[in-house]
Amino acid sequence: MMARGINRQRIFQDDSDRHHWVELLAEMSNQFRLRVHAYALLDNHYHLILETTETNLSRAMQWLQVSYSMWHKPFVEAANFAVRYSPELRAWYQRKAARTKRVVALKALANKLAKACYFILRDGVEFDVKKLVG
Repeated sequence: MMARGINRQRIFQDDSDRHHWVELLAEMSNQFRLRVHAYALLDNHYHLILETTETNLSRAMQWLQVSYSMWHKPFVEAANFAVRYSPELRAWYQRKAARTKRVVALKALANKLAKACYFILRDGVEFDVKKLVG
């Protein structure tokens, strides 16, 4: 099996993405009773050598793709939106991007937003951008 990002876009931004994908692969192999013989992760695609015991390969691959995109995409989209429309978050992103790669800065902002959502839901507090970026 091989799957590639749309228009050859990166699907793995950093090692945490790869680690999470490997965790999902292990879960998929247990849930769908597949044997994973080998895999290779590149920035914009991956290769899998799988052995199936049932006729469920299509469902298994769909589960893997959907599970990974649902984990990754929402907060990265929110970070893109925040950089575009929030002056405070744009300034934080630009400072971070000046010290690292832009994709790392965007991922860091996405992680900050995810944590903010957690505290907002847990504590019932309002969003405060100053708490987010200091």
